[in-house]
Amino acid sequence: MIRRKLKSTLFLIKALRHAEVWISIRKWQHFLRLAQNRQKRLGSLPRFRGSKGINDMIAFSAIFHLDAEMSPYTDKLKVRDFIAKTIGTRFLSEISQIADRVEDLDLEKAVGCFIKTNHDSGGHFQLKDISQQEEAKEKIHKHMRNKDYGRQKGEFMYHSIIPKVYVERPFLARADQSTLKVWRIFFHYGKNILIQVNECSSMPDLTHIYSPSFAPITRYYSHNRGDALIESEKLLPITSHITEEGLRQMIALGEKCTADFHFCRFDAFETTEGIKFSELTFMPISGCFNEELSEILGREMMQHAPNFFKIP
Repeated sequence: MIRRKLKSTLFLIKALRHAEVWISIRKWQHFLRLAQNRQKRLGSLPRFRGSKGINDMIAFSAIFHLDAEMSPYTDKLKVRDFIAKTIGTRFLSEISQIADRVEDLDLEKAVGCFIKTNHDSGGHFQLKDISQQEEAKEKIHKHMRNKDYGRQKGEFMYHSIIPKVYVERPFLARADQSTLKVWRIFFHYGKNILIQVNECSSMPDLTHIYSPSFAPITRYYSHNRGDALIESEKLLPITSHITEEGLRQMIALGEKCTADFHFCRFDAFETTEGIKFSELTFMPISGCFNEELSEILGREMMQHAPNFFKIP
């Protein structure tokens, strides 16, 4: 126990020096978890002075701007109240069941829908047939057992969420799109600083990145391809995924929902029923994009938020 505490203390001192800015004592535990996760996954530490990478931007925002109780925005059920008040209920998905346990759901009525958890990341299963119910239960059980999601990774904004399981009706892609795509738009106090669109079909996600002026920047595969950049393929215009009118409407909705947040990603779908909200994200990929991609995304974002690293 003493040796482990000494090791953690020495690591914290090293990480604090590397950050190159003063971090108050009350935030040291949060910073320690965040730095440990980054070191484990990438072999690097956060640096806040002179940085231009998205990983450092995410870490900085988490340490200096996420002091408030965040569950009204990170809880996938509670956030619906915020969205309804901010932009209206018509942008919300249809939820048919909410329960404390997956056993309390009527899975016969959930066929064709998504079964999701509200308190973590990746807690979802599309129940296409009732024969999949045991597989669905197994996955949801795994996520429901993790009652303190995010603490070990420094994502403290999840820690007070009471785990729930719910059933959500899926969306359909527009007729001119082969698959449903999820738009992930990054904001700094309501100002668009980066646009991302993912193929919402199978793993790994093919991810397209665009500037706020809709210029293509890069493409990469996320998830089990390790954020692998695609350099040999021609970048697609943003209008191959969405109409300009539809995208501008989505950005306008995101501006309203993120106006009070130093850093926030607004996720939404363009469906046969119009734009539908997905979630708000404050620490995408726990701030652990691969280093090359982090620099590419960060350089673009910093052009539109030059004072991002100003300490409050």
